[in-house]
Amino acid sequence: MGLGQEIGLPGHRAVPRRRPLLGRKRHWPWVLVALVAIVITTAVVVTASWAFRRVVAPDQGAETPAVAVTLWVLKLNASDVIGLSPILAPARRDELLDQWHDYRREMDRRPPSKLEGGELTTTERGDGRVLVVNQVHGTWWLEGGMSLSGEDEPWRFDVRRDSTGWRIWSAELPPWCGAHVRPDTCHEQRG
Repeated sequence: MGLGQEIGLPGHRAVPRRRPLLGRKRHWPWVLVALVAIVITTAVVVTASWAFRRVVAPDQGAETPAVAVTLWVLKLNASDVIGLSPILAPARRDELLDQWHDYRREMDRRPPSKLEGGELTTTERGDGRVLVVNQVHGTWWLEGGMSLSGEDEPWRFDVRRDSTGWRIWSAELPPWCGAHVRPDTCHEQRG
């Protein structure tokens, strides 16, 4: 006999009453454990994804040839080699890093306050190769708020595209002493 029939309502039958899942006190610990597990799993997946992109994916080339060359000049200006390797062609990376360090040592003999890259011109060579010429000069800040800027000198870069982006294949840089700095002052050590 249903509840409706017990109170005299024709055509009604009793439906067993269910207790709500969250209304049971013994289920709350399991719900909390499940929520904590979901949050921890999400955090681990997001962190692993971020780490993968930062650790494995950094060996990607630059988006454009101009970005690769600009990064080379900026890193040379800051005397900071970190982050330079991804824009260097893997087959020539050691040679290019040696060249970068040698040039930086030469610059340190008469370092500028700032190394500035100017106008960039790119010339397509075909087969994923581009010649990038950057007009670069040094600027020295003097006492009294004055500055002295050197003449623009062309720095030539052979930049090539691979499966991950644009990378520097070679760099033809004018000598620091003689092109950017007078040879007679270049050998003085800055103190």
